[in-house]
Parts: sequence; structure tokens; C-alpha cells
Amino acid sequence: CTLGDLETALSALMTQDDENIALYHGTDYESARQILFRGIYLHAGRQKRDFSSGKGFYLSDSVDDAFCWAKSTTGKPAV
Repeated sequence: CTLGDLETALSALMTQDDENIALYHGTDYESARQILFRGIYLHAGRQKRDFSSGKGFYLSDSVDDAFCWAKSTTGKPAV
């Protein structure tokens, strides 16, 4: 489960230092659209699906890991 060179391409576009880090969230396509247009809604998590009791927003410093998580839970993964 990999996005190939996407993480390398993203790293080239963003500067990471002691004050900044890129983090990724794996989800389904429609949820990604909702996040873009409405923001993050912490109560949208689902129990036994999002590693929690349903309240939280999980991020990874790896775009591949975020994509793999999304791919394992939906047919339309998005990061």
C-alpha cells in the first residue's frame, strides 16, 4: 500500500523544520470534501473504526500510512 513518489513530491513543496511539520489524515472522499469545506468536526469519528470512542481526529506524519488506513476502510480513499 503506497502512493509511490507522492510523499517525496510533497516534501519538496513544503519546508519542515523545528517549528513546522506536515501531517496527513486518511479518510474517504466525501469526508475529505467535508473537511475542506466545513473544517474538522471532532465528533464525526466512529467507534471501533477510528481507534477511539468516536471523538478524535487522527493524523500521521506519513502520507503512505494515512493513505493505507483510508484504503483499508473505504473504496474511495482520500488523504
